[in-house]
Amino acid sequence: MSAPFFEESFQRLEQLVQTLQQGGLTLEESLALFEEGMKLARLCGKQLSAAELKVTQLRSEFFEDLPATQDCPPDSLP
Repeated sequence: MSAPFFEESFQRLEQLVQTLQQGGLTLEESLALFEEGMKLARLCGKQLSAAELKVTQLRSEFFEDLPATQDCPPDSLP
């Protein structure tokens, strides 16, 4: 079984938060939803970190291929 996509995980996490905020659950139900939410939050965090690393690598590769200029340093771009 492959890891769910970020959007699916995040959507499920939002659903869990709403359900927990509404209340009316038993302690056991609340704990089960909280545990699922923590796993999803960890998964989303890992996926975001991986995406951030990829963006950083792509930016580095891009700027390595450019001729060195003082007009536009890499840190000045968004």
